[in-house]
Amino acid sequence: DLKRKYILKLLLVSLLLNWRIWYVDNQTVITGGLAWVGVWRVCFNSHILDSTEICKSISLTDSFTPPEIAAAQVLCMVAVGVGVLAILVAGHVVRNAIFGVNNRHVRLTFVMAGSLFWLTAACSLVPVFWNMNSVLANLTIDFPPDFYLPSAPVKQEVAFDSPLRTFFHPPKLLTSPCLQSGSALQISLWCYI
Repeated sequence: DLKRKYILKLLLVSLLLNWRIWYVDNQTVITGGLAWVGVWRVCFNSHILDSTEICKSISLTDSFTPPEIAAAQVLCMVAVGVGVLAILVAGHVVRNAIFGVNNRHVRLTFVMAGSLFWLTAACSLVPVFWNMNSVLANLTIDFPPDFYLPSAPVKQEVAFDSPLRTFFHPPKLLTSPCLQSGSALQISLWCYI
């Protein structure tokens, strides 16, 4: 049942693709004047181009990638690795505690697992808050011409997914991380949007 819960959350997270919503004036290519800017790609609907939904990827090495998106790409990958390591350490220490193996280091290993969970949370939340700050400061992105987007939107706002990640999940971060072995991996997976 727990595996199904995390698989369902993973599917839900993979369907969410935006961190910012851009409103643009020119609606000849971008139908409805809405574009969704994520960490890994930019998407918009169009009835003029080949497909109804056009998505262009944002790479770490692209010259137009703003620092908050580049940092989010790196920190999200770090969060996944540290989250997996935290889960493995927590599983190992729980096994040792239950079976009474090497009792001298159990407390230290619990602290290490908890610290890894906190590091995972920090690596995941820094990009979320930085993105929210960039949107509130109305920072622009100089997209290349093949993206069909202006460098500055008429208006931009934080997408619902980003505050959802930030404000609905801190209770998980504040409770005992060692007892919630799936939460660090789940938090780190939110960055793939």
